[in-house]
Amino acid sequence: MITLGTAGHVDHGKSSLVQALTGINPDRWAEEQRRQMTLDLGFAWFNTPAGHSVNLVDVPGHERLIKQMLAGATGFDGVLFVVAADEGMQPQSHEHLQILSHLGIDQGLIVLSKSDLVDAEWLAFISSEIQAQVANTSLANAPIVPVSARTGAGMAQLHTAIDRLISQLPARTIQQHTPRLPIDRVFSIDGFGTVVTGTLRDGNLSVGMEIEIQPQQLRGRIRGLQSQQISQQSVQAGMRVAINLSGIERQQLKRGDVVTLPHSFAPTNLLDVLVATTADAPTLSHNMPLQLYLGSAEISCSLALLDRDTLPAEAQAFAQLRLNQASIAQRGDRGILRRASPAATIAGIKVLDAHPQRHRRMRPAVIAHLQQLVSGLPHEILIQAIAQQCLPWQQLQQRSGLDAQTALEGLTTGCNNGMIVIVSATLATLTVSSLITSSGYWQQVQTKLRQILAEYHQTWPLRQAMPREELRKRMGLEASSFSQISQALATQPWLQIEANQIKLADHQAQPSPSQQGQIQALLGLWQINPALPPSREHWPSIDQELWRYLLQTKQLIQIAPEVYFLPTHYQRMYSWVLAQLANGQSISLAQARDAWQTSRKYAQAMLEHCDQLRITRRVGDERVSY
Repeated sequence: MITLGTAGHVDHGKSSLVQALTGINPDRWAEEQRRQMTLDLGFAWFNTPAGHSVNLVDVPGHERLIKQMLAGATGFDGVLFVVAADEGMQPQSHEHLQILSHLGIDQGLIVLSKSDLVDAEWLAFISSEIQAQVANTSLANAPIVPVSARTGAGMAQLHTAIDRLISQLPARTIQQHTPRLPIDRVFSIDGFGTVVTGTLRDGNLSVGMEIEIQPQQLRGRIRGLQSQQISQQSVQAGMRVAINLSGIERQQLKRGDVVTLPHSFAPTNLLDVLVATTADAPTLSHNMPLQLYLGSAEISCSLALLDRDTLPAEAQAFAQLRLNQASIAQRGDRGILRRASPAATIAGIKVLDAHPQRHRRMRPAVIAHLQQLVSGLPHEILIQAIAQQCLPWQQLQQRSGLDAQTALEGLTTGCNNGMIVIVSATLATLTVSSLITSSGYWQQVQTKLRQILAEYHQTWPLRQAMPREELRKRMGLEASSFSQISQALATQPWLQIEANQIKLADHQAQPSPSQQGQIQALLGLWQINPALPPSREHWPSIDQELWRYLLQTKQLIQIAPEVYFLPTHYQRMYSWVLAQLANGQSISLAQARDAWQTSRKYAQAMLEHCDQLRITRRVGDERVSY
């Protein structure tokens, strides 16, 4: 399915053309029909003679409604650029043409409307004039098709031209991208609830799927889908879609929000971009406040020029946009910059990095990094997208802006030349969650991990190892990433991983001579009568770390708070319990006390310990096998 949009000056016949093509009046509001001008986005659809299904988005042409036009242009596969034959190119014609060029919309037709109002000589003249005026724009090679929506003249030729245009459009890689739908309308329907509409830019959506609204990170579920007023079980990129949402209220949403999948996108307040100013733009200055139109969103921002103080008309430069509110973007997205007062389109932008660090200006390394994002090879673009982090493969591909095939080719090249590392998989076993990083950062990860462990061992020399969770937090890693990293490093000779503990292989917990003396003095108290260990008030003052060491090395066995036994005596009591149970005998507290030659207090503590281990269970006053 293809989405085409209209563009052009106010009252040049865009909506009439849509109605002539589709039989649908795209002007949704009574006020629009009364004033005979489009105030907001209109939608219609039709099938071409060749059987192509086409969605049409009719955008307003009035200069005061340019933000609605920008919201509608999101997701266009191509454009029907409408110019009235009796008037020719007008101010909003030029601005719409600039916007189309900056958004990278270079597939389309120039529809010369109202051709019945002029003679053949004027029609030929105005066609050549328009051809000259679009010569340096994205529609320089677009065919010109004269039509009359009133008489029907030229409509058959327009249908043929649309079929030809569709056949030339690049194929979509539908399955290879995360779904992303910029919302252009929000409303509610009695009995159904919240409904949003937009053009699905990437991926697929299905009924029942859990979704996330960004940048608010609201979770909901798809209750129903429609396209062209027909219920659908699933929809794919390029389709105009209405989504009935459950779990989200209409008041929580607005135009500019984005429907996507949970954990797919992270909101951002910074964008590294390539800025290209229009021919009539004023000189832009560093920190200039502007309005950014990205997707269907309008966002206030400031322009940080990274290698200069000003940017004249018809020029390009690297910049960082600092957004006043969070937004969703990915590399390759295009947007428009406008001045608020007096209102005017002054530049287009292409997103190079949607999650950059805040840059310092006039830094050659920053400019070199951005230049590589513009013109680098696929594996170089992946490395730049990785930056100083480890990323799941799906997230890295999304952040790079590369299509799936190109990204995989870049990954293969990067792995083969040793510049990219797949942390816990191979190219053959690669999954969407496989962790990817650069070889340089992988070395940094290992160095940091060794340093953290070395510091831990130095701080706590009596501890055998560092808890995994504590190490993960010190590393600043998510659980899934840390799991893959520790799995990849498990075979390293310098590292030892046991259950939930990690240590450097050469670390051995070793008390100092003075601590060893304390240990001997302490254990001497237990050796006087192993069955009757000393009570708390008779323990010598000893460091808690030393207690921890004694327990970790099993020089004392704790069975209850403040109740410890030497391991040999503990084993004697434990074996006696097992022997009694093996003979089918029950155990009373008095029997245990006498057999162990201990006090009632310690016998009871040991029996309760056996209950906790599920070796015994209490029945009345006796213990039986669990």
